[in-house]
Amino acid sequence: MKLVKMEKKTTHDIDPDLLNKFYQTAKRFSRTLDLESLKKEVLRSLKELEPVSAGSLWFKEDGKIRCVESFGKAANKIRGRVLDVNEGIVGWVVTNKVYTIAESYKDGRHASYVEEEVGYKSKTILCFPLIVGRKCFGAVQIIDSRHSEEELRVDKKYLNLLQEIVDIASIALSNAINYHSLVEDNVEKEKQNVLLKQRLSLFERPENIIGESKALQQIFYLVNKYAPSPYNVLIYGESGTGKELIARAIHDRSKRKDMPFVAENCAAIPETLLESELFGFMKGAFTDAKQNKKGLFLVANGGTLFLDEIGAMPLALQTKILRVLQDKRVKPLGSTRDFEVDVRIIAASNQDLKKAVEEGTFRDDLFYRLNVLPIYLPPLRERKEDIPLLVKFFLERECKVMNIGVKKVSRGVLDVFSEYAWPGNIRELENLVRQLIVTTESKKVISENDLPDYFFQGRKYAISQDGKESGNLAEKMLSQGIIPWDDFLRQYITMVLEECRWNVTRAAKCLKLNRSTLFSKMRKLGIKR
Repeated sequence: MKLVKMEKKTTHDIDPDLLNKFYQTAKRFSRTLDLESLKKEVLRSLKELEPVSAGSLWFKEDGKIRCVESFGKAANKIRGRVLDVNEGIVGWVVTNKVYTIAESYKDGRHASYVEEEVGYKSKTILCFPLIVGRKCFGAVQIIDSRHSEEELRVDKKYLNLLQEIVDIASIALSNAINYHSLVEDNVEKEKQNVLLKQRLSLFERPENIIGESKALQQIFYLVNKYAPSPYNVLIYGESGTGKELIARAIHDRSKRKDMPFVAENCAAIPETLLESELFGFMKGAFTDAKQNKKGLFLVANGGTLFLDEIGAMPLALQTKILRVLQDKRVKPLGSTRDFEVDVRIIAASNQDLKKAVEEGTFRDDLFYRLNVLPIYLPPLRERKEDIPLLVKFFLERECKVMNIGVKKVSRGVLDVFSEYAWPGNIRELENLVRQLIVTTESKKVISENDLPDYFFQGRKYAISQDGKESGNLAEKMLSQGIIPWDDFLRQYITMVLEECRWNVTRAAKCLKLNRSTLFSKMRKLGIKR
């Protein structure tokens, strides 16, 4: 099998015009890194240099060779065709990394079935490998269906020069492939970055919310999910858990962020005043109505109305709120006309509204109007890992308010805080920090000794997970029967130490003893951890 077609006629020198044509062809290959344009340019240039009727460009991909560009009668049928890496003349060239010439009707390497399938008949095939360094990444094939081999210019000097042109094209194509791959990677990475940013934004912490616990991360997710929607939100949680902060965070991330955010505590206003506060009134509507007043629905028009402790709202007023939600119109007291309003309602309750519905104290239709997007705010005792962050935040903020240097708390204080039930939740912690800043005067570090007595008085009780007292420790010991005083004292002090996690300072404060006195009793009674 011949590898290179030897010239049959007298060797011709390459004339200067042809060399210049080759040079101009090579220059065109370096003008673009656009892969699609370059593939077409390579085939077009070879067609200009050799009078052929068809051609194709093949790249190795995943152990196969695929036609990535073609021209000629059956171009659309051959483009995208996939062959085994050693199949056909193009496969032979890719495998052997040398160019070849073949008369297809008598060359055993020719994959004639392909031409039968696409409806094209060739006579002569010239195929050149695409090589960069030692790596062959494809081949370019030009085909003629009109001339025999003898009628085409196939002398060795000419073909070697063609291969040099193809070598230049190979470098250009390789660069374009690498560039294309890099661009695609960057585009894909950018898409992934956008997706990642979108996903991370769902867990982005609102500026006014402090904490990193898993429970709070879920709240952040819901806040960022709920904010863009127009639907009403119902926030559940104990008093002091920060329901208004969450409501404001939803508003600030919504399309209504540039419009008013209006908050009202339904439990803080007498029933007789709440209706006029929400709906407004006209001059003369009642005895003290000396001028017109806008209700909160109209004040919040275009924005968000936060109704805290909505479970305390009287049934009669619930009916009127429901009508506003249904009709999107509000009628002030004493008015003969109503006004259109566009308000998003965020309601909050520390009650179980489902239970209130069952008991008949809250309208079921209003409940379902409000409970479109529910959020449950856990109490502080369920997110104690956030306590150190909250303490640090409150200390820094309140010390700045007091215009004093920032104080810190000891590790022991944080331990006490982590064991406390915090019935008043975050509001209780915030107010305690203010109290400690004032009462510790010039101290830079707040210690356990600075904490109010109620933190330690509660130590004589065992606190269960539901926050209920489970009985006096001394009573538990007495249930064993009458025991010697030293034994009783040993058990009692040991139990207090265990309750205080063997922190002697805290245990001494619980027992109202000096630390040195407690150490003395521990030595006398043989109490060791």
